[in-house]
Amino acid sequence: MYENTNIDFSSVKNIHFVGIKGIAMTALAVWAKEKGIRVTGSDIKEEFPSDPILRKSQIAVLDGFSADHIGQTQPDLIIYTGAHGGCENVE
Repeated sequence: MYENTNIDFSSVKNIHFVGIKGIAMTALAVWAKEKGIRVTGSDIKEEFPSDPILRKSQIAVLDGFSADHIGQTQPDLIIYTGAHGGCENVE
């Protein structure tokens, strides 16, 4: 696992959020999208209060968790939540 607290966001073009429907994750995703970064994410199918916000921001949410999501999205950066296994999540 690579951790870097000094991220140069000028070089980040694509971010994938694992557990994107969480309120804080949604806020980060919308911020990134507004900065011109391509944003994708994944989460469980259950309806969350954040779903309308993600739809309005036109942020794609992939159903469930799969290593294939990373291959599909080709992110420069992955941001994950502890809610779905944290760094042990398959993504």
